[in-house]
Amino acid sequence: MTPTTWITNNYPRGMYSNDDRRAGIAYEEAESTLLPVKIRYLYEFNASAPADYSKIAVPLLALVPSFNDTLLKEPRNAWLKPTFLDSWERLATNARIRKVLVPNAGVLILDDQPALADQAIREFVQSTAAAARTGH
Repeated sequence: MTPTTWITNNYPRGMYSNDDRRAGIAYEEAESTLLPVKIRYLYEFNASAPADYSKIAVPLLALVPSFNDTLLKEPRNAWLKPTFLDSWERLATNARIRKVLVPNAGVLILDDQPALADQAIREFVQSTAAAARTGH
């Protein structure tokens, strides 16, 4: 693995944010990490046991970036949709998990769509608190 092969096969700049400036800053920050650190992280992440979210017993809010059509239609980014969007679908059977697809957002959801993210978080906290008060 070389720094060049890592960068050309890693997350595309546009997945971080729909704002080119913010995407560039986040991309450069992520890529400034030394290659051995990135490889170790990837190794440890992939070696960890996946969580069984179907059995989660506490409320969970998943803010999911929708990305943008240009990014998703690029053939080299074909893995983005199954990895970041479709992967949440198998969890839909667990009533404790609330998935909110945030339109026009990259993974920096709180930067791209702060009002929508804040609203989703506020509604989740309110409904979770109300359910706790009523015992549901």
